[in-house]
Amino acid sequence: MAVQQNMAVFIGEDALVVLGLVPPVPVSGVDVGFVMTKRLGGTPLVTKWYTSGFTPGSVIPTGPTSGQVVPANASGIVLTDPVNGVYGISFYSADTSGYDPGAYAFQFLNLTSGTSTIETTGFCVLGQSQVFANFASGFSV
Repeated sequence: MAVQQNMAVFIGEDALVVLGLVPPVPVSGVDVGFVMTKRLGGTPLVTKWYTSGFTPGSVIPTGPTSGQVVPANASGIVLTDPVNGVYGISFYSADTSGYDPGAYAFQFLNLTSGTSTIETTGFCVLGQSQVFANFASGFSV
């Protein structure tokens, strides 16, 4: 069973979020995907991929992301510790620009062998930009 994990990112800012599988497992040669939605099972808003052997351009046949095509430029996730199942997920400013602050559901998926199984789920909390928050804190109403 997947262990819930949560993360936080500022809207419109670049970030690298570290996500480790619980319990730690070796992941060398594993293809993974990250899908963020407003609600579990909703339309994907942000997707990230790491492919070590999965063929970009192929369609995922089963699981939570069935029917999605792995992009030819599969990227956005880096493997930082293959022995312990630790990944870095890159958020770029464009990934979150235009979204309201709040909690968004995510799934981190194992895509090896053309299927998708959930490794972990949780919430990605999108917060107000730190730059704006610092700027606005200097004003009183």
